[in-house]
Amino acid sequence: MKFNSRLKSFCKEGGFLSLELGAVLGVVVIASALAVSRSDMVAAKGDEKALVEDIGLIIEGARQAAYSEENRFEDVTIEKLSELRLVPERWGDGSNANPHNGSYDLSDSTATSLVVTASGLNSDLCTRGAEIINKNFTATCSGDTVTVTAS
Repeated sequence: MKFNSRLKSFCKEGGFLSLELGAVLGVVVIASALAVSRSDMVAAKGDEKALVEDIGLIIEGARQAAYSEENRFEDVTIEKLSELRLVPERWGDGSNANPHNGSYDLSDSTATSLVVTASGLNSDLCTRGAEIINKNFTATCSGDTVTVTAS
């Protein structure tokens, strides 16, 4: 008899502990989901900032390099900017240089118009980057490539 009452008491307490454990696990799952979504937003903002800063650096470097090339943008390349240390040397020829390991390229530039393309981006970064860059230059997004035109 005494054993049965202890068993019933234990089962009641065990149920209560299960309920507490379930509540704690629920809170942990919700907190984890919020932390993951927040870290994704922070990472996206970091990529966006890096893209905008990189393109600004390329434009400034290309303007300096073009000045020494009789103001001709068509002769300026990412590789040349890298050699002149106007952009990070690790960029080399521009491949795998952007935040999503895509490339930067200046090959569509003409004598008087600088055209910077950043390819290999995800569509969200492309769209957000173009919106921000449009405040200072002409920028368009097509698929995974943002194209910026400056002079």
